Amino acid sequence: MDQLKEFRPLRQKGVSLYFRFLLLLIAGLSAVLIMAFNQQMRSLFYAYLIISVILFIPIPVILYRLLSLLRAKYTLNRDGLHLQWGLR
Repeated sequence: MDQLKEFRPLRQKGVSLYFRFLLLLIAGLSAVLIMAFNQQMRSLFYAYLIISVILFIPIPVILYRLLSLLRAKYTLNRDGLHLQWGLR
């Protein structure tokens, strides 16, 4: 009989931190986009669009890390220790 033990890391702090940071970025991104589309001057419009792109870049990274944390587990059996982290 193969004894299989699974362990999952603590998630509350990490999920809370990533979720808050994600909400903060999405709120900032939406506010900057609203300000960009309300501008009359073309130069300010481009500046707000550049800021929105800068705010958008970390969102996929944070989503991947959040997904990785939710899927993480350590499996211990007779063959050794197996780590599952992220999409691998």
